[in-house]
Amino acid sequence: MIEKCKIAASAISDLDALNANTIADAVSGFDDLNVARLVITDGNGRAIYDSNTDAGIEKKYVLFPEITKALMGNDVFYWNYRDGIMRSTASTPVYSFGKLVGSVYMIEYDKAQGTLFATLQDNIFTITVILELIVIFYSIVFSNIYSRRLKK
Repeated sequence: MIEKCKIAASAISDLDALNANTIADAVSGFDDLNVARLVITDGNGRAIYDSNTDAGIEKKYVLFPEITKALMGNDVFYWNYRDGIMRSTASTPVYSFGKLVGSVYMIEYDKAQGTLFATLQDNIFTITVILELIVIFYSIVFSNIYSRRLKK
């Protein structure tokens, strides 16, 4: 995800001006990034471009934690797993001529990885329960064997 953000940031940093039209033209070639949402902000955190046109955040401040950290010059990546879906977010700063001019923020949802993660969780739980039952069984067997010797 960070690499995808850096690719977008690299393309955007070459633009003469950061505005909705120039960014929309540059972003039109990003279809192969396969992200659910792409937000590009200026240096103050105001959205210049949002691939989710229904959100209506263009020209508004977008102060997601990832974006604020990217505007401090950091590359940021977070992921979480909820309801069978892996959600990854990443953000990276955009530099033009050595000056921080904005950030690129991406969200990606991966149901296939979420399914794999859920399967691993189920397998680990099953193995843990089986091992606990084996330990309990052997504890009972050995305690009976040793208690017989003590009784004798």
